[in-house]
Amino acid sequence: MATVRRRRVALACIAACASTGIVRSSYEADFDEEELQTDVRIHTLEQISSSGEGEAPTLPKISGMLSTLHDERVKQLAQQTDRTSSNANSPTPFSSEDFLIIRDDTHVLIEAVAAPGGGTDDLLDELGPLGFEAEDSYGRILSGWAPVDSIEEMSRVGSMQFASPAVPPRTNVGSVQSEGVRSMMADVAWDRFGVDGAGVTVGVISDSFNCSGGADLDLETGDLPMGHGLVILNDTCKSWHEDEGRAMMQLIHDVAPKARLVFHTVGSSQASFANAILNLAFDNKSKVDIIVDDIGILNEPIFQDGIISQAIDEVAKQGVAYFCAAGNMGQKSWESDAGFIPMSVSFTNYKLHNFNTGTSLPRYYQEIGIPAGVSSFVLVFQWDEPALSASSPASSSMGSSSDVDVVVWDENDKLLRGLRPNTNNTGGDPVEVVIVEWEEYERPTQLYIAFVLRQGRPPSYLKYVVWDPSSSSIVDYPTSSGSCIGHAYARGGASLGAAAWSRTPAYGISPPMRTTYSSPCGFPVLFDIDGKRLGKPEYRQRPTLTGPDGGQTTFFGRNIGGKRYFTGTSAAAPHVAAVAALMLQSSGKRLKPSVLYRLLEETATDMGTPGFDFLTGHGFVNAELAIARATRFNSRERLGEVQALRYDPRLKGSTKKGPERKEFKGRKRKQKSDTSTT
Repeated sequence: MATVRRRRVALACIAACASTGIVRSSYEADFDEEELQTDVRIHTLEQISSSGEGEAPTLPKISGMLSTLHDERVKQLAQQTDRTSSNANSPTPFSSEDFLIIRDDTHVLIEAVAAPGGGTDDLLDELGPLGFEAEDSYGRILSGWAPVDSIEEMSRVGSMQFASPAVPPRTNVGSVQSEGVRSMMADVAWDRFGVDGAGVTVGVISDSFNCSGGADLDLETGDLPMGHGLVILNDTCKSWHEDEGRAMMQLIHDVAPKARLVFHTVGSSQASFANAILNLAFDNKSKVDIIVDDIGILNEPIFQDGIISQAIDEVAKQGVAYFCAAGNMGQKSWESDAGFIPMSVSFTNYKLHNFNTGTSLPRYYQEIGIPAGVSSFVLVFQWDEPALSASSPASSSMGSSSDVDVVVWDENDKLLRGLRPNTNNTGGDPVEVVIVEWEEYERPTQLYIAFVLRQGRPPSYLKYVVWDPSSSSIVDYPTSSGSCIGHAYARGGASLGAAAWSRTPAYGISPPMRTTYSSPCGFPVLFDIDGKRLGKPEYRQRPTLTGPDGGQTTFFGRNIGGKRYFTGTSAAAPHVAAVAALMLQSSGKRLKPSVLYRLLEETATDMGTPGFDFLTGHGFVNAELAIARATRFNSRERLGEVQALRYDPRLKGSTKKGPERKEFKGRKRKQKSDTSTT
């Protein structure tokens, strides 16, 4: 069916090219002239190119979505001049606001990046008089509220390299049920070692804690600790917040009931997230031993440690262990060596990536399958250039040396996302966040994407991740690559994949089985934090481990038989962080983060390829063995001596009959009356 359709497209394009008088006589190398000439999608781009669109940004330094917002505001003001004075100031909602954070229809939350040679203080000095209200800063990034009416003036601020909208953070929730305590054998560890997390503090970063209400009931029913056992350092509410942080804390409380819990909202930007990490680690009210988050940030760098990863590394050096969700994008990711070639001899100002390298027949677009009932698509595309936002103000980094756009067509070859004249990545970050919407189809459909080099030297490596794996499939040239990106790859932390509770040894399945949506890793870090290319690519062993998928909560997750089950790698991470709390208690809090991770890795149950693999890490966490190892650790033992304990038969549950295992039924939770599903 696809072949027939492409023939129709070719015939349609022959007519289109003839009607516009576009005729080409030669093409580079051995490429098939007819295929290139008769592709209606390429013809669309050439029409844009010949018209000059995208050649000169109308608002330099301002991203495409912010520029669109500015244009809509200009139209809105023009419409208001025709109204009566009584209605002239009535705001009209912006059509672009679905993927922007907008306040009162007048301000938009942005991330502004300081230009080389400057810092966020200089940036605030210039943006402040324009009505900008700062919220947070970290490194080169200044986040805050910008008046929509000032976007044009902001484009002329000398101390600003570029500005983009703050993309709402996303939590990593899945769709499979889990009973995590028993699956990790934490209940056995309670009885064997008498651990409950007492004396250990765990910090949680997520969307919110009690924006929807209900926390008081959780305290009454014992689903959260009372008194000084619970500290809310920061709980800011946004429209998309669902109190997932409170659900995470319930899971931690199930595994480590005497651990002290501290919550901090993630905020709305990379800078807010990084500062939340530092606040939990160093604020006198918290001083946590462990931090766990379940957040994904769309515009974090892939090939370089961004500011969130840098914050994780900083607290790890101070003895704070860090756990995070690997992500729920599965293998809906693509990566490849780049192959940019000119669109044609007539239009050499743009180059297209050829997906079909190694053959004489180029292919400039890739098909994405979209199931029925879906009306949006989110993709994060990056290439191997340094990210200016990740470097310190003191570094000599100049950011990306190339500008690449992602173009998207629908099944009828309608351009959903064209060239982005106001999103010039040169001198900024090599990141394109692609968000497209269309009228919902009642049947499956297709999108087609292409990568266009608009400016600068061609990059050598490309990668993208689809951020909604349940609603799409990569049809052409799939690579099934790793999708655990951003701070899930941080050197100082541990990232967690997920396995369903029903597919673990405690429930009769050995080895444990990974959930299909759990994000694998396995891609290279290519630059240091100052943007200098490494001598050789660094492949980090991530995900670090796999944890249990889900667990029952009082309010959050899927409604199954009137009970709520919290699933996804968002649930795996707090389960394992709670095991780490038990380990710290049993060791007298002598374990450094690196040793803590190592003990968890060496006692984990292998799941696939012997040893480490990029799908499941070192395997499924075994709380009993990990705590046994931690109990035997003391301040005089070196890591090598601790490692030698790995083969001690007294620690192998299969070779020594331990205490009788009790059936774990979990804390009886009082469920809310709401029976809707999520």
